[in-house]
Amino acid sequence: MNKKSTKTIKSILLIEDNEDHAALISRVFAAKGDYILHHCSTIPAMEEMLARINPHIIIADLFLPDDRILTYLREKNITETYPVIIITSLGDEEKAVEAMRIGVMDYVVKSDSSIQSLPRIVNRIYREWNHIVQRKKAEHKVVENEKKYRIIFENVSDAILLISMQDGCIIDCNKTAELLLKRNKESITGLHISDLYPVEKKDRYHKKLHKYSRKSNQFSTDVEVITGSRGRLLVNIKASVTEVDGVEVILAVLHNITEQKKNVSRLINDKETAESANRAKTAFIANMSHEIRTPLNGIIGMTELLLMEEFSPEHQERLEAVKQSGMSLLDIINDILDISKIEAERFEIDKHRFNLIETVESIIRMTAVKAHEKHLEYLCEIEPELPIQYYGDPLRIKQVLLNLLSNAIKFTEEGEVKIVVSAHGTDAGSVTIRFSVSDTGIGIPSQELMNIFEVFRQVDSTISRRYGGTGLGLTIAKRLVEKMGGTIEVESRVNEGSCFSFSIPLPLAGRGEPENALPPGVNIAGQHALIIEKNASNREYIKKLLTFHGMNCNTAATAREAIPYLQKKSRSGKNYRLILMDSNPYDMDSTDIINFFHSGDDKNPVIITMLSALEMHRAHEFLTRSGASNFIIKPVIRDTLMETLGQCLSSGSCPDNEASLSETLYDEAKHDIKKLNILLAEDNLVNRTLATQLLKKKGWKVISAENGVIAFDIARRNVFDIILMDIQMPLMDGYEATRLIRKFEEKNGRYTPIIALTAHAMKGDRDKCIEAGMDDYIAKPINPVEMFGTIEKILIEYRSN
Repeated sequence: MNKKSTKTIKSILLIEDNEDHAALISRVFAAKGDYILHHCSTIPAMEEMLARINPHIIIADLFLPDDRILTYLREKNITETYPVIIITSLGDEEKAVEAMRIGVMDYVVKSDSSIQSLPRIVNRIYREWNHIVQRKKAEHKVVENEKKYRIIFENVSDAILLISMQDGCIIDCNKTAELLLKRNKESITGLHISDLYPVEKKDRYHKKLHKYSRKSNQFSTDVEVITGSRGRLLVNIKASVTEVDGVEVILAVLHNITEQKKNVSRLINDKETAESANRAKTAFIANMSHEIRTPLNGIIGMTELLLMEEFSPEHQERLEAVKQSGMSLLDIINDILDISKIEAERFEIDKHRFNLIETVESIIRMTAVKAHEKHLEYLCEIEPELPIQYYGDPLRIKQVLLNLLSNAIKFTEEGEVKIVVSAHGTDAGSVTIRFSVSDTGIGIPSQELMNIFEVFRQVDSTISRRYGGTGLGLTIAKRLVEKMGGTIEVESRVNEGSCFSFSIPLPLAGRGEPENALPPGVNIAGQHALIIEKNASNREYIKKLLTFHGMNCNTAATAREAIPYLQKKSRSGKNYRLILMDSNPYDMDSTDIINFFHSGDDKNPVIITMLSALEMHRAHEFLTRSGASNFIIKPVIRDTLMETLGQCLSSGSCPDNEASLSETLYDEAKHDIKKLNILLAEDNLVNRTLATQLLKKKGWKVISAENGVIAFDIARRNVFDIILMDIQMPLMDGYEATRLIRKFEEKNGRYTPIIALTAHAMKGDRDKCIEAGMDDYIAKPINPVEMFGTIEKILIEYRSN
């Protein structure tokens, strides 16, 4: 089977005046079959034919009658458009060579053999011509590209230099480079690149450029250059190594960064100035905090000291008014200091491991007394499944909770205040914790809700006059929540109450599972419990907690309502193992109820835990009188409840009441340290007198020092149970005094717990105290209960270790 021919049919224009030769050539090409031959015998005829056809190749007799073929070819640039072959006579080779000088591709001497070879010559010339055409097209494209790139090169807004890699000389530049360097092209090209550098930097810059160009095909560096007007510019050179016309060059793009550097320098100076001003402002705030809080500490402390004495009711009332006014002033000052720090963006958020339950419990205990004084139901619901350990800033969480809970208690005259803590979503090792504080108080009008978090915003002036406050608390709370990456919101109805909720993401510090608050080896699953609690919400929450740990629970709102449950258990021979009962059941005397409950199985006596809203000492008296096993101070905290019940159930009965109290509560019976020798370092006479008298009222011996130098001297010559160290003192501050005491004790094998006393409330003060070697921190004004509790806590920890 024949393959289909893919040969090109070539069109040939033959100019030959000899008819016999023309006929012979025509026959030769006709025999090959791949050619179309067009014939004419004169130049005019040739011109006419070229207007009609576009031949692939031209074959022309050199000696036409008018002898003008070479002139025509040259004048008309025919050889630029078509490949031309000349036919000449023997002996006229010189004429043929002349023809080739004007672009003729080849010549053939007239003879039978040479004419027979014309098709082969035509094919060769055709191929060569195609190559020439393609090369010319490529060359034309290169030329066009060069024109285009030259236009871009010359008009681009960046200054460009082409630098020879071989000798470092500039071989080309664009107009922008001329303008930048204030030199013309002739004065730039031919210069060594280092000729543009200042003399003192020439060697360093040249070595830098050489190193970069050899190390990487692309690099960037900043250099200083000298302009034609002898000025200096700072330029950034972004360079790449490439080839141009086979020569390896550096294509360097120059950007004038002189003004930019000046602006950066100005910004740095402005930033340093601003930071210096902020540091000064922060120092001022810290000093102002100290200077204002110190006399306030004296006023409040001395008033508390007087309130411990016997006075007439009228005088007691006046002293209480002085104390409350001082505390109100202190709250206002703290709010103003906090908002000023937040506005100045000097309020930082810590991130360290902490126990969320203990953080919430500390605020609950701090605010519970006020709630109980107003006879409010105070409820705390912490999700049973909630993990305990997180990374975050417990101090700021406490600050927000304290504000919201204090407001809820302040604006609620009857009913309840409740805090709910729950998980609100998880994400890659982090839990979003939601805190909700609700009350049944006065509520907020809907038109005020949008503005409630604004600075100095209060619902109306009568609220301020009646309840006090600056209107900054909620603003501070919102800013703190946002600083911690969270959000805060509020819902409220007038005369029905409000609910403030905030959510913050907290990275987990443990396995993300709830820790078991029960003592090791204690399993309460399957045991039976009876809950008697008038508040439905609290009743259901306690049931939820116990059920989570596997207990079987019955609930009742009153004691009488609970009696059928007890009778049913008694008939079945299976008494309740645990009864949790409100200390004020209303419908029966608590002692009668407890006696009734105790009439069960002596081998497995029922454990009765009272839920009390009384102060601790009154609850203890009630417990002794009623015959209950133990008590828990309301509101019920998740882990406190489980720890207390675990202690009771592990032994079949409760230990002494003192041992059953939560360690997070202030417990004088457990922490009774009667004889202490204390060193007090305090420069302010009023504060020194106040602290000394408070400590002596506990029966403790006190030696005082008015500065760090005296404190260190006394500490190294005497042995103390504990040292209370003021931070700001003349001659030597508390930090330095503590460091010296620690060095001395290290050499002598001693250790004395040191607690910082300071009017500073700035972020980082506690860390600085710990770093200096102190064990704990008390912020002024001194709260006697807090001071005593901290002293006893530190000593118990120290002695137990």
